[in-house]
Amino acid sequence: MSDKASQRWGQSQAAYLAALRGRPVKAVFLDGKVVRGVLTGVDTYDLFITQASGLELMVAKAAIKYLAPVAGNQPDTPPDGARAWKKGQE
Repeated sequence: MSDKASQRWGQSQAAYLAALRGRPVKAVFLDGKVVRGVLTGVDTYDLFITQASGLELMVAKAAIKYLAPVAGNQPDTPPDGARAWKKGQE
């Protein structure tokens, strides 16, 4: 794949996480539990999320189903594609 083509196919994980740094996020884990807070750091295998209480969490990337930016008081629901997939599996 040429360099030009790779630029058309979305963004890398690093670019996505860099864009979310310092912003409120919602991490949904594989078991369905949800953590909300500000994304304060990233390394190879972990994310660092600081909750409103001031508690800083180190979360393994492998435990996360998806990570999404949070604007205001969004309900804890998956994006439309995830919801449609789940319905199709029932």
